[in-house]
Amino acid sequence: MRYYERGSDIMFGDFEDADFFHIEQADLYQRYMKPHGICSAEFLLIRSSSAIRGDKLFVVEAKKTLAARDSEEFHKNLANIARQFMDSLQLAWGIWFGSHDSKVELPQSYAQLFKKGRSVTFVLVIKNRKEDMLYIADTLKNKHLRRERRQLGFDVKVYNELQAIGSSLVVR
Repeated sequence: MRYYERGSDIMFGDFEDADFFHIEQADLYQRYMKPHGICSAEFLLIRSSSAIRGDKLFVVEAKKTLAARDSEEFHKNLANIARQFMDSLQLAWGIWFGSHDSKVELPQSYAQLFKKGRSVTFVLVIKNRKEDMLYIADTLKNKHLRRERRQLGFDVKVYNELQAIGSSLVVR
């Protein structure tokens, strides 16, 4: 399947339906998060990394642009993105644990996801950015998500559109 994210003008894909979960379409998000101004990432995606390492959960967010490096707006953008990542991961946990009276279920391929040894990677794709990807990732990791990364051990990746194509997240 393919997923077009209108706000960032990015075409994501090609993914197996069973591995893709569109957060903003989830009943739980619509009823409990959106009305309270809580934003989510675009989607969750499971990728198999190897038989030994197991599946990875990608929490994917897309932006068309990002403010200039080290500006006040830049750090505000990254703080909002960090919050979206954490809120999306918490939504997945809420669905997994049946925390609400929602009828939403994660796809069957997610059944083993929260077992020990599985990893989570937050992925930010910025369409119109040619440089600073490592700096943006380091800033997210070490400033905006530092405490959460220490507690949960997830990774953060930042790609421009061409890098995301190379990582098989985006199609032309």
